[in-house]
Amino acid sequence: MERKERRTASGRRYSLDPSYHCVITGDAKYHNYCRWDSIGYHCKRGRKVSNGNSLGIALVGNFETDPKVRNNNADGKYGPKTPTEGQLDMAAQVIALWMLLYDIGLHNILPHRDVLKGHTVCPGSNFPHDLLKRKVSTIYEQWAKSPAAQQELAEFKKKEFIYV
Repeated sequence: MERKERRTASGRRYSLDPSYHCVITGDAKYHNYCRWDSIGYHCKRGRKVSNGNSLGIALVGNFETDPKVRNNNADGKYGPKTPTEGQLDMAAQVIALWMLLYDIGLHNILPHRDVLKGHTVCPGSNFPHDLLKRKVSTIYEQWAKSPAAQQELAEFKKKEFIYV
């Protein structure tokens, strides 16, 4: 993966890439922020997962509803308490595509909080991770069996720069 960075006049390094590889807004729109072949800065280094070996996807919203957690959304003051169905569907499509492109197993699809236990509650206690994984699995299986999808994937892999 390519790492884009610059140095300040004093020699301090800083990243040019935004945190997530893609962000999905509440209206289910996909926004590419970081090239898929670049390192994003979306997670704290865990035992097995780091920014250098992972892709980051964010669904806009605050899905933490535990009132004991600072900045929680238990009362809905920060908007919807769960992602929209459209956000989940779009996220599932993007993740299934990444799985097919980069040979990622479903067991490697983790919520942010599982990368380094205790570091964050993201994406929140009310985030339906199991539902998302079921949606990803369904789409992955459909695309993996579809000759048309496989042909499109083969063409996509030939592209020099991986954007959608």
